Order: sequence, then C-alpha cells, then structure tokens
Amino acid sequence: MNQKVFISIATYNEKENIERLIREIFGLGLENLAVVIIDDNSPDGTGQIIENLKTQFPFLHLLKRSGKLGYGSAHLAGFKYALAQGAEIIISLDADFSHDPKIIPAMIQTIDQGNDVAIGSRKIPGGELVGWGWWRKFASAGAMLTAQTILGIKTNDLTSGFRAYQRRIFDRINLDQIKSNGYSFLEELIYLVEKAGFKIKEIPISFLDRRLGHSKLSKQEIIKFFVTIFKIKLNSFRSFKFNLETATFILLAISFFIGIWHAFPMLKVVGDEMYFVGGVLRAMENYTILPAANDVPYGTLTYYLNYFLIGIYLMILLPFFQFSLLDLKSFLVQSPEAVYLVIRFLSALLGLVYLWVFNKIFKAEIKDWRTRVFLLILLFTNLITMSFLHTGKMWVLSVLLVLLSFYYLYRALSYQDDVTQTALVKRSLFLSILFAFLAVANFPLNGFALVNILLIIFYFRQRRDLLRKSLKYVLVGLLIFILVVLSNFTGVKNQILSIFTDYHPLTSEVSRSDFSLIDSFIFNLKRLILFFPLILLTLIVVFPDKIRNKLLFIPAVIYFISYLVVLIAVGTWSGDLYFYIRRLLPFGFFLILIIASFNVKFRKIFYLVGVVSVIYFGFALYYLSVPTSYNQAYDWVIKNLNQDNTVIINDVSLIEFPKNRDSYLLVTDYYCASKCQKVIEHDLNPDFKPLIIDKYTKEGVSFSAGADIYHLKLEKQNESDYQLISSFGNKVGSGFALDGRMSNYFDFDFFRIKNFGPDIYIYRQL
Repeated sequence: MNQKVFISIATYNEKENIERLIREIFGLGLENLAVVIIDDNSPDGTGQIIENLKTQFPFLHLLKRSGKLGYGSAHLAGFKYALAQGAEIIISLDADFSHDPKIIPAMIQTIDQGNDVAIGSRKIPGGELVGWGWWRKFASAGAMLTAQTILGIKTNDLTSGFRAYQRRIFDRINLDQIKSNGYSFLEELIYLVEKAGFKIKEIPISFLDRRLGHSKLSKQEIIKFFVTIFKIKLNSFRSFKFNLETATFILLAISFFIGIWHAFPMLKVVGDEMYFVGGVLRAMENYTILPAANDVPYGTLTYYLNYFLIGIYLMILLPFFQFSLLDLKSFLVQSPEAVYLVIRFLSALLGLVYLWVFNKIFKAEIKDWRTRVFLLILLFTNLITMSFLHTGKMWVLSVLLVLLSFYYLYRALSYQDDVTQTALVKRSLFLSILFAFLAVANFPLNGFALVNILLIIFYFRQRRDLLRKSLKYVLVGLLIFILVVLSNFTGVKNQILSIFTDYHPLTSEVSRSDFSLIDSFIFNLKRLILFFPLILLTLIVVFPDKIRNKLLFIPAVIYFISYLVVLIAVGTWSGDLYFYIRRLLPFGFFLILIIASFNVKFRKIFYLVGVVSVIYFGFALYYLSVPTSYNQAYDWVIKNLNQDNTVIINDVSLIEFPKNRDSYLLVTDYYCASKCQKVIEHDLNPDFKPLIIDKYTKEGVSFSAGADIYHLKLEKQNESDYQLISSFGNKVGSGFALDGRMSNYFDFDFFRIKNFGPDIYIYRQL
C-alpha cells in the first residue's frame, strides 16, 4: 500500500472500547496508516486513554474538543485534519466495534481498484444487521426508503458510517458546505458525492450492535435525519442552472397554479370536487376521519389527502375568526369556494410530482436537452393533461399513483442486472406494487395497473429471491388495499355495482348506447386521434428511429394496451364524444413514455408541433383565468337584482345563488342538507334579498302578488312573454367547459369563444 491512509474515529464516552480498537487497527500491519481520534471532552476519561496510547503508537493523533459538538462535526474536523496531513484515503469508523476493523484492508483495496468511495454496507447481499430487533430494522428501512425516494440516492446503505473516501472527492466537495453536525451528515455527504458523479461501491459487512457503552443515537438525531432530507431537497433547487430547459420546467410548474380559481363561486362547474369538500367537512363536524356512507363514492385516498390539507387550512383560518368555530362554519357556508381552492391547490401540487417524474425519466433516457424540452411541452400543454391538473378531481391523484407504479417498475428494470443495486431494485419493486394497489383503492378502473405484477414475474423470473420478495410486497399491498376499501366500503361497493350493472352491457340487457365492443374500440380510437393528435404525430415521426430502451418501451405499451382494453370493455355506455373525457387522461402519459423509449433525434418539425401545442395551451390558460358566462350572469344578478319583492327562477343548474332563509325554507326536505339547515338556523345571507327558485325548490310554490319575476335561461324565449334584460355567452352557441366540450384539437370554435360557459339569458317575466 503506497497511499497515505487516515482513519477518522469520533468518540464520546468510549473508554470500554477505544484502547482495544486502536490496538486492533494498528495490529493490521498496514503501511502508511494513521488514526485521528476526535474526542468531545468525554467525561469518562476516553481522551486520557488515547493520550497515554500515543507513546506506543506514533501515528495516533488526538483532536480534543471542548464539548459534545456532534458526530458529523467531529468527522468533518477529522477529515480536515487528515487532508492537512496529506491523507490520500480517509476512512471513517465507529468506535464501538459495530464496524469490524478487519474490513479496513478490503475498503482500501476497493479504493485502489478505481472507486472513489467504499461503503461498508448492511443493505446489499452478504451484509447483515446483528443484534437488532424487528422494529429497529423496520424503522431503519423506512428512514432509508424516505431518503432515497425524496433525494433520489442510489446508495443502498446511506447511513453507514463505515466509509473510505479518495482524497480527490474533497477537491470537488467543500466540507464547509455540509451543515449537518449530527449523524445526518452521513446522508448529506453521500448525496453530495452522488450528485458530483463520483464512483461508489458498497461492500457487504456484518454490522454488530454495540456490546459495551451506550448508543449516541438520540430521538433528536432521528428527527434531524428527516429534517436534513427536506433541507437537502430544498437546497437542491438553489443549484438549478437557469437555461432554456430549466426555464421551461419552471414555467410549466407555475402554469399548474394559473386558473385554479376557475369559475368561483360556481362550485358545480368542475364535476366531482364536492365529494372532497362536503365529505371532508361533514366528517370533521362528526369528529371522525372516515367518510360517511355514500358521502364519497370514489377517490377514497383523494378524500383522505384533502382531509389532511383542509384540516391544516381550517386551523390557519381559525385565528382570523377569534377561534370561534361557529363563525368559521358560518363563513364556509356563505363562501364555500374558500375551501374548494384547497383541493385545486392540491391538484397543482400533484402536478409538480407529475412534472418531476417525467423530467427524471427524460433525463435518464434522452441526452439532447432540446428533445427533453419538447416532450415536456408536448405532454404538459396537452389540453386534457393541463385541464385536469387544474381541477380537484379524483383523477389527478389516481393517474399519478398509476404513473408512480410505472416509474418504480421502470427503475427496478433499469438496475436489475446490477447485483450491487439489489436493495434499490427491491425497494423499487415494493413501491411499484404499493402504488398500483393504492391506485386501485382510489378508483377500481385502475385495476389495469396491477399488470405490473405480471411484468415483474416475467422480467425477474430468473431471480427467485426477488420473486419471493415481490410476493410479500403483493400481500402487503393487498392488505393496505383492503384497509382503504373497508374505510369507505359503502362508497366503493356502490361504485363497482354501478359500473357493472347500470352502465355495462355484459351484465344488463341493454346498454345506454347499445355499443358493441367493436363499436367501443372504434369510438375510443377516434377520441384518441381527436384529443392527442400532436402526441400521435410525434410518435409517427419518431417511429423510424430504433427503439433504444425496450425496458421502457414494452412496459409502456403493455400499460397502454391494458388500459385501452379496460376502457373498451367497461366504457361502452355513451357515444358522446365529450362524455367522460377524463377517462382518456392516462393515454397521453403512456404515449409520451413510448416516444421516450425510442432513440429520438430532434427534428425541425418539433418546433412547429411545439408551437401549435403552446398556442392551444395559451388559449386554455386564458379561458381558465377569465370569468365564465356563469360568473358574468351571477355577478350581474348580484349587482342588479338584489331587491325586495323579487323572485329569481334559475333554470341554469350550474349557477348557485346565495340563498337567504326564506329561499331555503322552500327547499325540499331531501335537498335540505347541512348548508341549508345552517342558513335557516342562523339566518345567514340576509343581505341577499331575492327569493331563489330552482330545481331544489318544492313544487307549487306561490309568490306574493306584484313580485318582480326574473328567469335565467339557457335558450332564447318568446319575447311576447318575457323581456330580455341581459345575456352572456361565447359567440358559438354551445358552451365550452373545463369538464365538458373541451380538448378536441379539431374543434376550431375553441379559438372563437370569449370564455368558457354557455349562452345565458336573463329575462323579466311580463
């Protein structure tokens, strides 16, 4: 051995171990070996023992510190000292014999073989934890999983303190930039090493729980570990290099938040948001987290996620109402859109996860930054994609869970041949299976995502160890699925029954549209062409290029076909082009993944396709940001018809006016739910004077003589009976909507409208 090696050991109260450890290290007979011990003024006399041993071992160094300043800061001090002494390899080692000194020669040899870092790993084949109970192992695995998932670290054992570093690492990584002073410095340093692109090799070790002395790992250190994860992630954003690619990423991220106020206070314009607001608020009022029967018919996980965020939001609001729950409830009854904003904000946040996943895949698969930018633009400016990432729909989380399942399957396949990454593969397989079951728990139609289990069996058929692990993961995923379903059993059961009885031709005599499976196939093919023409065009353009990554191509095709088969078989109930367009949402993502699997070469036509996609996207963002015709009619009525002795007959179901007590007293008992009851009980909305008559009002209601009667209509009326007071529309007659006539690239009325919403007419009855 020609390289100068320094071993760094941090000590605090290690008198039972330190002398024997020093003798064993120098007893290895290695040349050019020195030991530096950093002692934090151990009250048990550890420092004095080391001082006495210096006379026997001339290459033993002691750094005395004033007090217990932390494990991480101790090693950083040792590293700096070793570097100043000319160390070419630095090895960190624990003082409690959990790290066997006999492994030191193997670690030095690993560095001599051209690796930059050698890690004594408990998390690869051959490595083991000795003396740990199941709970400690479980907690350790959870901590590893959290750090590796959030930070994208490939190292299997990122908290191992038994490491060897080549000097050149510290020529690139400034030790002063490491802020962690405790055990969390281990994860921070390995993150910086991986990010810098250094070569890391893990070698298996048996990690022995300490026999003498006491562990220094406190609850505070565990908390710091998780805090450090998020600090590192936040700091990573500061290292963004601002160029066209990162600018595109940032602009797309910002775009998710544009228009989340769409159509407020019209709360029915975007379909199923009400389940994730009303269901949450009613559960909170009943002091439970579980949804009431039939309150949340689908999207159970979406409900729980919204429950968490709405709970935080309400706690933030409470001080503004002098901590009066009654006043806060009254405010929410009168301004419910204040809560709807939370679930749309959640969709925007989930949109960032979508963006992160695809950016990771594109960077792994595509070298040309122009192509990566083009595919990001093509995907996230697609009309269906962008419209659903601006809503509070169940589909946003459901499709994300499917895509996360796909991503971790792809990650497992990418490292399947690297035996040193077995732990990473296992972790990825677990997450793939878990997310697939969560996707199904959120929405039964996502059952196609479990095709990942068949793919795992096929690709890992020669690895029985991984197949056995995967079987355990399936059982865990199934258990979690059952628990989620049981928490909302009535809603899930009724939804499945409705799909396979009310809507499905295979189990009922007549379907709603009499579609055959062939008809359904042709119809869905037509919709794919109309709603994804730019993505399909790109696929045709790149098709002559060779498939570069079959491990991405084949799973993406299988996911696409599996979902198409499910949609064709189940979704046969309507021939309306715009009916349930939300069901098409996953296709765009799978098509983009298929494109990314080719050896894509950037072409000039991509500029044209990208510009066209951005133009559609820009119009859609504009329409999301401006008042709809519903908003215009609503505002006009509030401003001009708020008068005594006035009756408003509202035939536009998506407009809900603020009803006063008298209006709610006319509502049928079936529709007089919590909001209605609160208005009546507390006489809310007294400032809005007109009597509102709509589809919820009891039949046969009479008005006072001489009342001014106004009608809101979606069609023109005979002007001999009605006087047109005002009208609002979009120039094309039929209404465009975020959740309706939208996303068809060949419907050029899209460029003629002024805003979303239908034509609305306000008449005075003569």
